[in-house]
Amino acid sequence: MAAVAALLAVLALGAGAAAPDSSRATLKVVVKDPLTLRGQGFGRLEAVRIDVRSGTAHVRRTVHADRAGTFTAAFPGFKLDGRTDLSVTAVGAQGHRASFSVHHVDSVSPS
Repeated sequence: MAAVAALLAVLALGAGAAAPDSSRATLKVVVKDPLTLRGQGFGRLEAVRIDVRSGTAHVRRTVHADRAGTFTAAFPGFKLDGRTDLSVTAVGAQGHRASFSVHHVDSVSPS
């Protein structure tokens, strides 16, 4: 009976464990050319897979957050300007996630 009680206590503690709060992970552009990103709110030393897409170009890189959960990553060959469509996703091994997209629409004159 004591073994069953101990097992139930362990299961109850495990059920209380929360998944990482991916809403606190953020990703922002710190330099436009070359595209340089800063991630914050990821786990301590967490491996983070970053996918950058623009048109048909795609780069995937894995970086590691520092002890504070931040990282900076540059992507030569990618830039952010008034004509660039860009999609960026960062997914951490501990479940943290951040992403953003920039889409530019050409001006269309009425005929």
